[in-house]
Amino acid sequence: MGAASKAPELFHELLLKGIQPNVVIYTTVIKILCNEGKMLEAGCMFRLIKDLYFLPNLYTFNVLMNGYCKMDNVERAFEIYRMMIGDGLRPNFVTFGILIDGLCKMGALVVARNYFVCMVKYGVFPNVFVYNCLIDGYCKAGNVSEAVELSSEMEKLKILPDVFTYSILIKGLCSVGRVEEANFLLQKMIKDGVLPNSVTYNSLIDGYCGVGNMEKALEICSQMTEKGVEPNVITFSTLIDGYCKAGNMQAAMGFYSEMVIKSIVPDVVAYTALINGYCKNGNVKEALRLHKVMLESGLTPNAFTLSCLVDGLCRDGIVFEAFSVFLEKTRAGICENGINEMDGLFCLPNHVMSMIYTTLIQALCKDGQIFKAGKLFTDIRCIDLIADVPSYIVMLEGHFQAKHIIDVMMLHADMIKIGIMPSITINMIMARGYQEIGDLRSALMCSEDLAVQSLGVFNQGDHKELQHAVNEDK
Repeated sequence: MGAASKAPELFHELLLKGIQPNVVIYTTVIKILCNEGKMLEAGCMFRLIKDLYFLPNLYTFNVLMNGYCKMDNVERAFEIYRMMIGDGLRPNFVTFGILIDGLCKMGALVVARNYFVCMVKYGVFPNVFVYNCLIDGYCKAGNVSEAVELSSEMEKLKILPDVFTYSILIKGLCSVGRVEEANFLLQKMIKDGVLPNSVTYNSLIDGYCGVGNMEKALEICSQMTEKGVEPNVITFSTLIDGYCKAGNMQAAMGFYSEMVIKSIVPDVVAYTALINGYCKNGNVKEALRLHKVMLESGLTPNAFTLSCLVDGLCRDGIVFEAFSVFLEKTRAGICENGINEMDGLFCLPNHVMSMIYTTLIQALCKDGQIFKAGKLFTDIRCIDLIADVPSYIVMLEGHFQAKHIIDVMMLHADMIKIGIMPSITINMIMARGYQEIGDLRSALMCSEDLAVQSLGVFNQGDHKELQHAVNEDK
């Protein structure tokens, strides 16, 4: 039983013992409820304070606003803020930090900056906590330059950046590929006497892995150890992923073995990176072995793990096995009329489901099983999943290859019916497909549409040749 579920009991017990609750007790109960996300109960307790003519203090308001912001209900947090101002209370730096952080998380950076500026009106000057909230917001929005400007502004105001400031900026710089600047910031941080933590180092290691510089990633990892910060599961998973993407499976497995030796339990990220790496390198057997080890260790594969396995098996031509893995993990039941609704082990996001279906359809087409591919394409509708452009492209190519012209026409009409207008790629496939089967009039129509769309991407010589061939055929 959680603390929140015990809070009303303790509160009732106080009343039975004749202990009159005060604003401190009420606020403590509200904080417990907010920490467990029970905002309905927290709101009721807050209203009870008001009904009993207790005056909620600034701490009470801040606790409740923070609870709403954590639940992404920033609008309600601002209602509480306005109520607080109406009660004659003046906000402090914590109040503004909570609101600015909430606004930044919902992407309202302009409004957040306005509140940041108007703090002074209440005699409140931004501290490192408030600056960190705004810097984090800009970094997450991809506006790292503005975040760096804010950190410079901090230093001019003699507000010293802390480990969180540096870590936020290092991660932000790495996210936009400015890894060397991030490294320079790390060295500056150490020089200024601010000790980096595992989050700081892991962000920079991830940055170097992201740009494929594994040598520098290892250098930072060594520096991390020298400074007395032990590499953790995130460090190892990041390095494993980096080496897998670089195609160095031997080094990736070396770090996996080191994790096991150091009794650091590999997580889903580490296993998925290895599975993806082996699938991309054509070693599906090893990928399946690691998948089995992963399951035996009690970990649940995520959507990306499944996608990697299905893609790897399809690339290897083992379509039946790919279907088996997909059905086993999602528990999608196949029946005569198609796929039943999912009662899966985990819910896959729509874009992942579309990607997996496209991979399976493409594998079936490549294997010459166009009928099964078509059936699977139709079955997508049974789970309320809308077929996307890549899946239409795969099916069109498959039907052209099999010379199923009626199916091509029906597919094209169906695509327009659901609101997907033929793209340059689709018109190009159709123009060339019709040309290859000798339907020159249809090929010419598609090439004319393509000429308008692409402004010359399609070979104009092909277009003139088609026109000439159609004219001769008249």
